[in-house]
Amino acid sequence: MYNKYTVESDLWAFGVCLWEIFSFALQPYYGMTHEEVVQYIKDGNILQPPENCPGRVYELMAMCFRPAPVNRPTFRMVLQIIEEIMVDMERAQSHNHSNNEMMPSSKSSSQQLWPNHK
Repeated sequence: MYNKYTVESDLWAFGVCLWEIFSFALQPYYGMTHEEVVQYIKDGNILQPPENCPGRVYELMAMCFRPAPVNRPTFRMVLQIIEEIMVDMERAQSHNHSNNEMMPSSKSSSQQLWPNHK
């Protein structure tokens, strides 16, 4: 926003990158000029969750968008959160598989992250 690049601004950019991944490459802040985006952010707004984005992933994005840079997670924390999300997904997949032993799950990890995307 102020042409000042720090680890904290990299975390903001990582949040935007996550948003782009989970929106299947939609353009963030679509239709807004640079000045409008800056004002939008200054007004306390953040990108809304992409359709079908898992709640925990959006929580991570929102952490990256915290207004005060010192309140954003570190990249070490981001890694830990992503690992926790993956463990939870594996646990859910294992639980679903054990509940449906007669009908093995054919859902891949990407289908679990994006359940309505074909």
